[in-house]
Amino acid sequence: MDHLVLKEKKESTKNGKHAVQQASLIGHLARLKLLRKNACFIEYGSGKGELSYFTKMAIQDDSASFILIDRKNTRCKFDNVIRGTSEKKLSVKRIEMDIKDLDLSKLDLLKSKNVVAYSKHLCGSATDFTLKSLVNYAKSSIDGNPVIGIIIALCCHQLCRYHMFPYHKFLQDYGITENDFKRICAMSSWAICGQRPTYENDNNDNDDEDNEEDHTYNETEDGEENKMHYSGLEHFQREQLGYKCKRIIDVGRVKYLESNGFDVELVYYVEPSTSLENLALMATPKK
Repeated sequence: MDHLVLKEKKESTKNGKHAVQQASLIGHLARLKLLRKNACFIEYGSGKGELSYFTKMAIQDDSASFILIDRKNTRCKFDNVIRGTSEKKLSVKRIEMDIKDLDLSKLDLLKSKNVVAYSKHLCGSATDFTLKSLVNYAKSSIDGNPVIGIIIALCCHQLCRYHMFPYHKFLQDYGITENDFKRICAMSSWAICGQRPTYENDNNDNDDEDNEEDHTYNETEDGEENKMHYSGLEHFQREQLGYKCKRIIDVGRVKYLESNGFDVELVYYVEPSTSLENLALMATPKK
């Protein structure tokens, strides 16, 4: 999808991949009617907070509030730009901590507010901790589920860990052991590494405005790409297997949210030419 709030940035940047991703995520926020006034928007793994800045621009309302969560102390933050310069500034809180230690129920800013959570590329188990934090917060509420929307662009499944995964019941139902899960995570990287088509936007992954890491991986070095892989599989076979491994992990996340009262969809939100990590998890409370 797309959103007009990113139109100028897409036109002005040499490599607009991040703007395309942000525009699609905000477009899906609009599709799901999550650009709500008087809501609190939580950006997990926020970095500079640029996605929240454009979300604020899309809402065009001074009653919204923002919480930006990242364990790194990021330079050139958008916090003050989000607050604005008007007499009634938006409430913006930055939390520097690991998501696994986050307890949303202790944040006064969330009281009596609907919550919309989102992230653009939340690596590995950071996604799992995010889903746990949101489900735990929803369960702690005595006035119904305050979490009205979740949109997370998924990536780096090879960094997932068994003990951090939110829904072991799903794994057990399909006979996936801890060792199996470890191998599934390792093989998931085959989907986005090694020999692959060269897309126009692959060479320069970072815009000046957004120094995100490249979430693609190179599995061969020193001209060894023509040698047989240790698995005995051709590249296209490894790639297919890698995507299947990714989807096993993602479907487990879907089942976790469904078991806790959410309707969930997995959406390819941008083309592979923009990012090979192009799947997003989107959830709203069951009606």
